[in-house]
Amino acid sequence: MTFFFIYESFFPLTEIKKSRSNKNKLPYFDAELKELQKIKNKSQRLFLKTRLQHDRINFVRARNNFNYKLRQKKRQYFHEKIEKLKYQPRDLWKFLSENVGLGKSQDRNSIQEEFYINDIISRDGQKIADNFNLHFKSIGEKVVEKLDKSKKDTFVNVKYDKRIKFRFSIITPMKIFRIMESLKN
Repeated sequence: MTFFFIYESFFPLTEIKKSRSNKNKLPYFDAELKELQKIKNKSQRLFLKTRLQHDRINFVRARNNFNYKLRQKKRQYFHEKIEKLKYQPRDLWKFLSENVGLGKSQDRNSIQEEFYINDIISRDGQKIADNFNLHFKSIGEKVVEKLDKSKKDTFVNVKYDKRIKFRFSIITPMKIFRIMESLKN
């Protein structure tokens, strides 16, 4: 028995399930949304049970209606809260950092520094970039294979120099401005 097998047997990965009581603790989640959610869930269960087209249509309508109302209530809540706090900058920034993610947290804004490449952790930026390029190149090749013959010819005839590696270049706001100005003409 290997270490990992023993480790997995004693410390298996488990999914943490959210309790229903914590799930709907959104300040804008009111009785109307709760009722729409029940209708949506009921129609979803019915569709999954019967797989009939009209049940699917009813489920999609209920889901879209629930999502529409949810976004509307959320937008209204944030609008009212920001309007209420607009003359209290400290409280406004606290509210925004807690609810929108504009805080000082490094976890959400940091770039991952290491990646697994062929089951080996790599911190070398060049190696990571090259493997990303290979990955997206393979996706591009698969897309070209799926294109019909008339569209495929435009991609196949293009010759690429394999010695030249793709690099992202730094782009400044001024370059973006110039590009946008040239598009207006």
